Amino acid sequence: MHLDFHPYDLAAAIACRPYFAVCPDRFCDWTVGGIYMWREYYTCRYAIAHGCLISAGGDERRPYFSVPLGAGDREAALAALEQHCADTGTPLRFATVSPADTAWLVERYGSDTRVIHSGDSDDYLYNYTDLATMAGRRYSGQRNHINQFIKKFPDWQYAPITADNVAAVQDFLLALLHRKQEEELLSPTELADITATMEILPILEKLSMTGGVITVNGEVAGFSVGEVLGDTLFVHAEKGDLRYPGIYQMLVREYAAHTAAPGLAYINREDDSGDEGLRRSKRSYHPCTMLEKNLVIPPQKG
Repeated sequence: MHLDFHPYDLAAAIACRPYFAVCPDRFCDWTVGGIYMWREYYTCRYAIAHGCLISAGGDERRPYFSVPLGAGDREAALAALEQHCADTGTPLRFATVSPADTAWLVERYGSDTRVIHSGDSDDYLYNYTDLATMAGRRYSGQRNHINQFIKKFPDWQYAPITADNVAAVQDFLLALLHRKQEEELLSPTELADITATMEILPILEKLSMTGGVITVNGEVAGFSVGEVLGDTLFVHAEKGDLRYPGIYQMLVREYAAHTAAPGLAYINREDDSGDEGLRRSKRSYHPCTMLEKNLVIPPQKG
């Protein structure tokens, strides 16, 4: 079976949502926002086989593939991918593989299969109620920051991002970009993140995403953007102005509290990309678990 891999455009990302919805792993990668925001940075492409979605990223000559995603015939879809790689001379390599699917692939390809786990791409998963309330002794530090913010900026307000305020949010993000460029604090990954966030802000509703903005005296101090899929809220972007101490703690709590949905149990705040500062911050909110992602490289034939 020949597989045709196509770039993710807006329509394709939206159409793939049913495949993501039945994935049990709760990975941020398998969401509409996760795919669409990072489609160009990771050269993301997709193919459909036997009722399953297969995603590919990276160099077209040496891509990494996802395991088949969705409720279709995963065994048949995987066999189709194997045949595709054999026919095209493409190395068979898998990325963003859960421990359960890692075991499936190792059983299929044998003990010589390489499994690589760096930890940098593992997602942080939190109990929804923990972040929406910040209750209990272990969140006393976050509550102190929140209380100081409220005391210093009593005229703060939270509102959903809508057509009425999205331009102000975009202006805030553009100013943040310019400040980081002037201070030479902008990494290629962060530039891609800001660029992607700027792109999705006007089309949140089309992507079935939501956003929330905190203002102080009518000026944007920070915002969050994410989506609900199944029992999990995925936070794809969170930007705050550090001239408002406590803004990030406020964003974490307020966006979670205002994005309540039936059956919502978890919040995925994505990975830390190996950044130590980001790692300390994410750990300080006490994840209930880390979602492990592996690279899996079967023995190459020939």
